[in-house]
Amino acid sequence: MSEHRFDAVPLRQRLLARAAARHAWVRAHGKGEDAIIELKADPRIVDLDPALIALIIQIALALFAYWFSRQIDEPSVVPQADEPVCWEDHSAD
Repeated sequence: MSEHRFDAVPLRQRLLARAAARHAWVRAHGKGEDAIIELKADPRIVDLDPALIALIIQIALALFAYWFSRQIDEPSVVPQADEPVCWEDHSAD
């Protein structure tokens, strides 16, 4: 079993979720509730399938919790290996 969550979600969607989550987190100045509002209004995700939006929100919540616990105000643009989401592409497996 993988130590990371969400590795069954295609990499493209995981990266989209992280980009939207990072943008929301920075705009909300690290305030979780405000970041969720910002995330739900992100034009990159508003027209997606509702199930995919739900997955993106779950990934974002995991990242928000990680960034909050480590007091990260502005996450790196590049995903970090110790984040609670797998950033490897498993599509070739």
